[in-house]
Amino acid sequence: MATLDLGPGTVFGGDFQVVRALRVGGMGAVYVAEQRSTRTLRALKVMQRELVGDASLRERFELEARVGAQIESDHVVQIVGAGVDEATGLPWIAMELLKGMPLDAYLHQRGPRSPGEVRFLFEQLCHALGAAHAQGIVHRDLKPANVFLSVSRMVGLSYVVKVLDFGIAKVLAEAKTTRTAAVGTPLYMAPEQYEAGKVTPATDVWALGLIAFELLTGHSYWKAAKGGEATPAKIMYETCLGELVPASSRRVDLGIERELPPGFDEWFTRCVQRQPDLRFADASLAFASLAAVLGPAVAPTEKLPVEREETPRISLEVQAAMTPTGTAVGTVVASGTLLATTPPAAQTPATRPLSTEIARTEVAAQVAASERAAPDRRPFVLGALVGVIGLGLLGLGLRKSEPAAAPPAASSSVAVAVKPSASASIAVDVTQFSAGKAGVRVEGHLLHKQLAAGVRTETYVMLEMFGADAAPKAVMPVHLSLVIDRSGSMKGARLTNALAAAASAIDHLRDGDLVSVVTFDDKAELTLAPTTLDASSRTAAKAAVAKIGLGGNTCISCGLATALDKLAATPDVARRVLLLSDGEANYGVKDVPGFEKIGHDAQKLDTSITTIGVGLDYDAKSLLALSKPSNGLHYYAANEAALPPIFDEQAKAMASVVAVSTEAVVRLTPGIELLSVLDRTHKIEGNAGDGFVVRVPLGQFTRAERKTVLLKIALKASEDKTPIGDVDLSFREPGDKVATLVKGRLAVPTGNDGQLDPSVETRVKSSETAAALMKANALMDQGKTKEAVATLEAQQKALAAQKKKMMATPGATVDNPYAAKDLDKQATAVENAKNKYDEVQKKAPPAGAAPNSPAPKPAPAKDASNKAFEDAYKASY
Repeated sequence: MATLDLGPGTVFGGDFQVVRALRVGGMGAVYVAEQRSTRTLRALKVMQRELVGDASLRERFELEARVGAQIESDHVVQIVGAGVDEATGLPWIAMELLKGMPLDAYLHQRGPRSPGEVRFLFEQLCHALGAAHAQGIVHRDLKPANVFLSVSRMVGLSYVVKVLDFGIAKVLAEAKTTRTAAVGTPLYMAPEQYEAGKVTPATDVWALGLIAFELLTGHSYWKAAKGGEATPAKIMYETCLGELVPASSRRVDLGIERELPPGFDEWFTRCVQRQPDLRFADASLAFASLAAVLGPAVAPTEKLPVEREETPRISLEVQAAMTPTGTAVGTVVASGTLLATTPPAAQTPATRPLSTEIARTEVAAQVAASERAAPDRRPFVLGALVGVIGLGLLGLGLRKSEPAAAPPAASSSVAVAVKPSASASIAVDVTQFSAGKAGVRVEGHLLHKQLAAGVRTETYVMLEMFGADAAPKAVMPVHLSLVIDRSGSMKGARLTNALAAAASAIDHLRDGDLVSVVTFDDKAELTLAPTTLDASSRTAAKAAVAKIGLGGNTCISCGLATALDKLAATPDVARRVLLLSDGEANYGVKDVPGFEKIGHDAQKLDTSITTIGVGLDYDAKSLLALSKPSNGLHYYAANEAALPPIFDEQAKAMASVVAVSTEAVVRLTPGIELLSVLDRTHKIEGNAGDGFVVRVPLGQFTRAERKTVLLKIALKASEDKTPIGDVDLSFREPGDKVATLVKGRLAVPTGNDGQLDPSVETRVKSSETAAALMKANALMDQGKTKEAVATLEAQQKALAAQKKKMMATPGATVDNPYAAKDLDKQATAVENAKNKYDEVQKKAPPAGAAPNSPAPKPAPAKDASNKAFEDAYKASY
């Protein structure tokens, strides 16, 4: 990437005169500049010219300024200004210029620190992090190299602590996005970062525990780091699967003579709990507990060793990042702040940056070894890690842009095979393709048949995936886990019908399939351990179900944790959870984000969660939060009589699995903007300059099942034909140990005919219909019945107009049979919801009552609400 060529003397941003260039980072060049209004040297970071046109990268650059400025702590590098230069149009950030050294270099020169100095240092470090956490900001890459000891201006103090690199922090309100791969440095990454899970302040607490151990002992906690032989694979294995022994025990294991303070074991153990909610919630709470362990602070007074001549630099290093499929890639990142520092001393083996060459075969070998050595140790975590890393390795041969690193000499080679599809040819019509016959077939469509040259146009890419119509060549056993609510509200006919439906589902499974049954109230009970079905075991399984009795409260997450734990222990099967609940969770996980996390964990195990809400009082949002990330379905059973058909439908579907581990990958051409990925769980990598890569896990496919992926993009077409991108669809068929790869390609010719693909138009309408149903439901929750009805009426008109247009287009209904059916389904869903909301409106409070005042939702409104959730999900599936 070219430099910005701002020569000495250049005035930038109206107030900063460039003194000299320093370094070029991933998103910008950094200069030493004099702020003319104050005659003070600053660090001036300017965004690269090549990236200015990329809206997403520009947003990240601006976020760096906002994040640093909103943290109220003098121990965060101060932002002194930000803006857009009038002459060049380039965004810039001006920051304080520091003089000193990073903590890792200081530790190498001075050795382990006393408890008093660690207390002094941590008080400042946690002040910065605590202020960030209070603003909902997580650092995500906390490590000694990002803790800078700056020469103090106060008498008697050697240094003050400054936390660097909040430029890659994420505002928690924005952290739910899945746009980026996990970011961090392996020695300090928490388990949830390897799994691309939800990042919270507890993620930084994990790193704080490891840094404290390192300061007190002079060594990394990880055994793999001893002797300088650490690799990201080994560190990852220890982080996610290794035994987390107390700090004092690890001190002995590493041969460290220096004693740890009394009470440090308990503090450290809480910091490095693998479950984030078991750690200290944030840095302020972590420090409050540590202060009592370390005793009074002792400020160092010796002069910080800084050379007389400033040698400013920006911290550049290679980090390891785990992609959503478990592939490890190297990323060069630039610290968000200029450092005036001595040349870095040679790093200790315990703290040296890890190589980006990840031994993928080594990871697979270690995971396999862990299964053999400790098959009973945290099977759910092991299964999740296999899903994220082990299963992700299957796609290595599919991704030409990510060449596999050579394995270390000590590792045995593990071959990863890929079976290309027998039908991977590209259709002549570049705006549409069809590829694949066996397993899963994929069709790609563009909304616009042609695009005008040189004009920025927003359009859509749609993928349709179809499970094979024919029976698979081999049978894949299934493991169906029935998770049944047995809380007090299930009494009477509701529980009776649920148990009868469960028994019927067991009857529909084949001999050789597995079934397990978990029941829950305020705790979970494994009513039926995983059982392989045959004539005798089938009878015994149904007898176990018949004995289920009522309990107390409702802990949905308890039941799911038990079910997923057992499913993870059964490899080489198609796994599905069928969850039934009739009430809101009042134990365990209760919030939608928590259920989303469970759904994502299930997806990593290639396990779908299909949810059934019974009656009027269950929490539809929570059940959808489980189904959607895991590629499951959602049903609304208005009463117990509706349960048997749902259970039967799911059991029959499981008997016709044609593919598992399905993933769609869209590689957009460089220069194309990715505006959004609608409705489905996804991961986004790359940028517009290099080309976005969108990965969408699709899980299992049953016979003739249809799923869609919809991307909204923007581009300027060229004079002839503009390539949109390549599509890879990988899946594993029953009986196969290797993945099948199906490929396609899309491009758009130049022209102005204005023709649109009816099937894509209809899919866009599906997303709009889902949004309208959800919006109307939210309005009903607020008591705004009239607004809810008006929202649905507007969507009715839009659907009618689309149907009219389609019927007037010759051949449209013949060429796009799913489009016409989809429009009819959407219209029916909206009509049903509107009619029920109309019924509620007619029973509105009498004149004189407060308009639109929230009130307990009447039964017709609850029924309409629950049905709307089901229909909204189906509309966007």
